[in-house]
Amino acid sequence: MKKKHFFKKFKVVLPPVKNIYITNESIKGIASIPVIEANFLDLVSKAMGFTYDLIFPADGLFGNRLDNGSWTGVVGLLDRNEADMAFAYLSMNYDRFLILDFSTTYTSQVQTFVTEIPPLIPKTTVFMYPFSLSIWFTLLPLVPIVSLIVYYLMTKKRPFLTVFTTIGGFMSYSCCFLPFPDFPRGEGFSDFFMELSSAVKTGSYKALLPKGSSLLNFLLESEYRHLQELGQIIQDKNWFYDTREKITNYFEAKTALLGPNMRFKGSLYRKMRISEDSFGVWNVGVVLNKKYCCKKRLNEVIFSLISAGLYEKIINDEIFRSGIGTDLEDIDEPEKTHSLNLGDMYGIFILLFAGYLVSSIVLVAEIALHRILKFRRITYFNCSIRRKFI
Repeated sequence: MKKKHFFKKFKVVLPPVKNIYITNESIKGIASIPVIEANFLDLVSKAMGFTYDLIFPADGLFGNRLDNGSWTGVVGLLDRNEADMAFAYLSMNYDRFLILDFSTTYTSQVQTFVTEIPPLIPKTTVFMYPFSLSIWFTLLPLVPIVSLIVYYLMTKKRPFLTVFTTIGGFMSYSCCFLPFPDFPRGEGFSDFFMELSSAVKTGSYKALLPKGSSLLNFLLESEYRHLQELGQIIQDKNWFYDTREKITNYFEAKTALLGPNMRFKGSLYRKMRISEDSFGVWNVGVVLNKKYCCKKRLNEVIFSLISAGLYEKIINDEIFRSGIGTDLEDIDEPEKTHSLNLGDMYGIFILLFAGYLVSSIVLVAEIALHRILKFRRITYFNCSIRRKFI
């Protein structure tokens, strides 16, 4: 039986934006969360048959609880009964459940971070990639020790197993070494929050959180020490970015932007490095005032739309729309792999010729020293003979 539509008008909150017209356009190359949520709201309203007025939090925040118990941002509007529902891409958490209600889940937030792609490490040091600097320094004193051992073994007949192990060791290092010149590597840390936390502690990187989100409290209350330290540094240094501003304003060298992965979608992020690590995954639903009348019907509509894949279609459409007019030629995708060429190996050849040069100098020095000692022995011998005859 066909569900009857009801005619009602609601006050609906969208994610913080500077003005209502920004929902009609997004930054070229970056998908806009307010646009995605506004389109999903429009789809739900047509399916349920209601109209709505859009409102936005004046403080531009998503919602944090203050010391006096009141709430800021989107959550505050709903808590004070100034709005009926919010399509604001808000995550579900315990504190919000105490004062608000949520619809069924329609997506999830995967909390990650994005940084600029670091410059590639010079290929002159490509031969050092397989091991860290500390390991190389550990291996240096072993070279003369191993040389003495090999010298001692050379005076004896070596068993086959020893020869096989030696050859196998050289081959293993060769197999380990060859992929490194072929695979470009960037400077800095890898894609993990533990390394980001270490980089932030040493002062080599900055980490920014969305202003007015619940992410800071999550970091501070995390069971993992590196996340606690990261959150504490962000709080002490007041490192936040305003989601109402163009996110490109915060694209700086050695700066990491933390947030849900949907905030980092679009063709422009091809020249950024999005971490595959995550410090949390939370469900997202429509936030409802406790007095909202039609939660059951809303859940049915959302479930139908999600089952049909329409929310994903809205996201993909927005990614495509935001990319229209973007000059993809200006977006240099990072080089992944390529065939080995002379340019990849010139660092090794420099090292080889440097070794030849040092060997030549040592050879000349040995010859010169040998001749000097020989001359001294002859001179000493001649002097001894003369003394005998005198």
